[in-house]
Amino acid sequence: MIDVPVAGPINVGALTPGASLADPSIVSQYLPPEVEVQLRTGQLPFGAIVLPPPGVPQKFRRVRVNTQLQNVDVLAALEKLSDQSFRLRSATWRLWWAAEGQHAASSRGPS
Repeated sequence: MIDVPVAGPINVGALTPGASLADPSIVSQYLPPEVEVQLRTGQLPFGAIVLPPPGVPQKFRRVRVNTQLQNVDVLAALEKLSDQSFRLRSATWRLWWAAEGQHAASSRGPS
């Protein structure tokens, strides 16, 4: 789990009826002037991320990150201990362990 910043929403409820965020007068309220000029003149073709000024507390949310690790040292040890080669396919190793792992471990005995 890691904490990531939560982007503050633009309060569209505060917009006057009929206004949209495409309206330059509305967008100008939320952007620093130099960023607005760069956006309007095409100098920021991929957009911009505007950070809040220093000292403004930032909100965070906690997210789960799933990663796939491939540890070749563990793989080498598994292959040596089991006399099997399933490469880095963890599902295959789990199936092998469920079917024969306990039997193979007990018949091998302590080294």
